[in-house]
Amino acid sequence: TGEASVARLSSRVLRARILFRLGRVEEAADAAQALLEEEPHLDAALALASRIRALQSGPAPEIAHLRQALADAPEPDRKVETRLVLAGLLLSDNRRSEAVEVLETSQRPAFPERALLAEILLEDGDLERAAALFETVLVERPTAQGSRFALAKIYRRLGRLDEALAQCELLISIDGSDPAFYVERGLVHHRAERLAEAEADYRRALSLDATLPETHLNLALIELATDRDAEAEEHLLRAVELRPDYAKAHFHLARLYARRGDPRAGEHSERAIRSGAPSQAPALEPGSR
Repeated sequence: TGEASVARLSSRVLRARILFRLGRVEEAADAAQALLEEEPHLDAALALASRIRALQSGPAPEIAHLRQALADAPEPDRKVETRLVLAGLLLSDNRRSEAVEVLETSQRPAFPERALLAEILLEDGDLERAAALFETVLVERPTAQGSRFALAKIYRRLGRLDEALAQCELLISIDGSDPAFYVERGLVHHRAERLAEAEADYRRALSLDATLPETHLNLALIELATDRDAEAEEHLLRAVELRPDYAKAHFHLARLYARRGDPRAGEHSERAIRSGAPSQAPALEPGSR
């Protein structure tokens, strides 16, 4: 029957994917090729075979192959996995605008396509469009925590702090063990100048993972703002211990030591300059310097 045939194909696709994930690349390639000989336009097999060939010969020739495969496909809108692989290869080949164009070609883009496009737009600083796409993803997949986390960060950067806070609360209610969610909620509170709430979130994050240099820095900034220099020094030193080239932490250590007349100010000033510290060094953005 048709259903039995679909089930057999699905089982063979799953087997090929497992072989690939296990590093048995040649076997995975043979399995994908066998599927394509039976179903030349099978989306999952096209995508997997392309990933394997790109590993062997690089992205450029496979990009051309995939473009032709999509052009020849009887129902190109249904080739979601193929488009995702093509977009990924274009990104790896530093052809971002072409990747965006591929993801925008579908008349009814699936949620993985919208999620990837939103991530690209976020990286490119197009926050409004990225937010709109992540919102559509979450309507369809409310449990997509990566998209919800990205949306929380976008809302914060856009100054939509109530919406950012609501997303953080949802994330924490789903998984209260991820320090990144407390860090993000702390950043929202920090930007809203709710320092006590921000401090509580930063401390909670560090209780879950003490190796977050940005969080040590942001906590230090609150301590500096509330005249707790000794505690701030401790967290700044921990930040540069975790990331020796952390320019902002060196910058604030230099300022702290300069106020005291401590000769270590010069050392940290030099290290801040070598690491590229800005003239003003607010934190509030994990992963930045």
